[in-house]
Amino acid sequence: MSEQRSYSKWPGTNKFYFDGRIMMGPDGKRAIVTFFLIFIPAIVFISQPAVYFIEEYNNPAALLTHLLFTFLSLLFLARVSLKNPGFIPKQWPPFAIGPYGAKPVEEIIREAFNPKEIPLESNLTRLKYCSTCNIIRPPRCSHCSDCGVCVEKFDHHCPWVGNCVAKRNYRDFIGFLTMTSLVCCCTLGWTAYHIADVSVKNSETGIKAFADALPYTGASIALLIYSFIAVWFVVGMCGFHTYLLCTGQTTYEKLKGSFDNPVGNPYYRSSCWENFVWFFKNPLAPEHFDLREKVEDTSTIYHSHAKEAMMNSPKECNEPVSPSEIRSLKISTPSDSL
Repeated sequence: MSEQRSYSKWPGTNKFYFDGRIMMGPDGKRAIVTFFLIFIPAIVFISQPAVYFIEEYNNPAALLTHLLFTFLSLLFLARVSLKNPGFIPKQWPPFAIGPYGAKPVEEIIREAFNPKEIPLESNLTRLKYCSTCNIIRPPRCSHCSDCGVCVEKFDHHCPWVGNCVAKRNYRDFIGFLTMTSLVCCCTLGWTAYHIADVSVKNSETGIKAFADALPYTGASIALLIYSFIAVWFVVGMCGFHTYLLCTGQTTYEKLKGSFDNPVGNPYYRSSCWENFVWFFKNPLAPEHFDLREKVEDTSTIYHSHAKEAMMNSPKECNEPVSPSEIRSLKISTPSDSL
């Protein structure tokens, strides 16, 4: 029987490039638009304000700070766009309908496990069965309608990065927001300084001085307007997600009002500082699959260590994918889901 890479069997709507080495969201090309929204203004900034400060004052500070923040912003953009956020592959039942009129496997699982409550800290957390993916969702897991699969610790599907923001790439998303905020603030400050400095050096005063400076500061004026508009959105988003980190919530949970009171939030630690420390020191969760693994053309994505994990770990959720084989999917423990 012929073999092929497991990414060709991927049950979601994601796009794959370079023989499965790169996976992006269904709207991954939007990340390219975001790239140019950051990259093009950076080129314009270097061509006028940065050059001005080097020529007039022999000061490369504007150039170096802007280059550093822009590079880090684009680096985090690439990471959050290309990294698997925590997808859980769909688990197809072995039969679409039960034999001899019996209930379908999907219906039996749904009736048995939807909903199911488990103790977490001092609260009960509800586990739900996803009828689309045929899995029992771990805590904080949700189905992304854009990607077509369930995602661990789902925050939101971001159109600016063209990917889900969730358990495995949320730190990169925070880095992207932080660095992009610094790019906007840096651009806003240096361009305003450039325009003011050129105007002051002019022999005229007031509006006349500003008008005379226009031929020499056109790019800075355009960047000033652009960054002034962008800074409200980007810095606002950065502040909002900082608040979510302080309160131990995700965007999805906040919009649903799941944990408006920190007392009832099992993921809130003793303080904002403890939430930050846990967020940044918590190790990156492993992927549930290998997109480059060779599989038979009749199989679904199969974790290479599934059988070993099923035998050695009691914390596995084992679900059938065909009559002849069993695929094991590890469900995160409560501490992993924070």
